[in-house]
Amino acid sequence: MNGMKKTICIICLVCILSLCSCDNQVYHWIFQQDCSEIIGLYIVDADNPYTYEIITDIPLEKRNEFLHDIETLEYKKYGWNLQTTWGICFVVKYQNEEYDIISWWEPMHLNWKEPNDNSSNKNLVATISWLKCDEDKFNELIEKYKNHQAH
Repeated sequence: MNGMKKTICIICLVCILSLCSCDNQVYHWIFQQDCSEIIGLYIVDADNPYTYEIITDIPLEKRNEFLHDIETLEYKKYGWNLQTTWGICFVVKYQNEEYDIISWWEPMHLNWKEPNDNSSNKNLVATISWLKCDEDKFNELIEKYKNHQAH
């Protein structure tokens, strides 16, 4: 019986800690660069944040509407890594070749990071956001912008 009480106490403690650690705050995606720096908007099929195939271009004339739509998605933090950004995503590419890859989970900024040694090589480094939004709402945006292909 004593072992059973310990087990129940441990289960209760784990449940309380997991509930306390949940972040119910709503987050909205924030672009790190000004919209005037954007040189490309794409829908892509990503293997990971660094490797993707462009499915369609989104006309730059739709930039303001697109940015507004992305910023209205309601993201929440989650406590574990869902493996990384992959699948059908949006990419916002900037003049300096940095970009945002935006999915329904783990949207990421990819920024240039200077190397620690004396080499002149720079690397694009992904910043994990630990965010996810409603997959259906995200997919609605994908469908909306698939219909606005550049000619």
